[in-house]
Amino acid sequence: MFKLFILLSALSLLGFSTHTLSENSKPVPKSPAVPKAQDSTDNLQPPKVEKKYYSNGEPLFFLDSKRRPSIQPFKTVNDDEFFLCRGTVSQWYRRQITEEFNSLAEKDNLTIVTGKNCALKLTKTNSGKKLPILTLEMFPTAIAMDHCVLGGGCPSSRYVILLVKDNILYRTFILNEPEMDIYKEYCLNNKGETLAQTSCWKYLVEKASNLTSAKK
Repeated sequence: MFKLFILLSALSLLGFSTHTLSENSKPVPKSPAVPKAQDSTDNLQPPKVEKKYYSNGEPLFFLDSKRRPSIQPFKTVNDDEFFLCRGTVSQWYRRQITEEFNSLAEKDNLTIVTGKNCALKLTKTNSGKKLPILTLEMFPTAIAMDHCVLGGGCPSSRYVILLVKDNILYRTFILNEPEMDIYKEYCLNNKGETLAQTSCWKYLVEKASNLTSAKK
């Protein structure tokens, strides 16, 4: 029987304080080879989540209090652990991230993703509560996922790093196409609005710096 799981409440990154995700923080809907979408975990049912950790009645991730999923990683590289998205990321949120990635990709005529080739990466950290940093990774093809996760060059990838600041969910979207010499960063808020063409932590640092300068 699955042990009790809870929704990710916050991320601790670069010293920012963390808060429990509220209803307002939900985005508006708009080695062996890496397991493919046909893996046996496709039929895995998401474990139950405590009601108080739902966002508008639906969770974002299925993790315990230490941000650990119920399944084992399919790949571990130094401080990074890679898990299949099924069973760790809610279906509605994976669809939302896919749509946002493709909306950004259209700006530069980049390859779109379907959300099927998807991995959740947990990175160990010694900052804050020492909970792992979560990065949702998507790839245009299964081959690209194999190369990017297992090594041997990464032809195309999409990453989103989550950060909670003042009860607002910020997402840094990274679109990487090395063969085309393209690397794009976008900071989106919980409403899916683009705040800056840079990472969210840089955006928040610059915003705080500007506010401090304005008070002098």
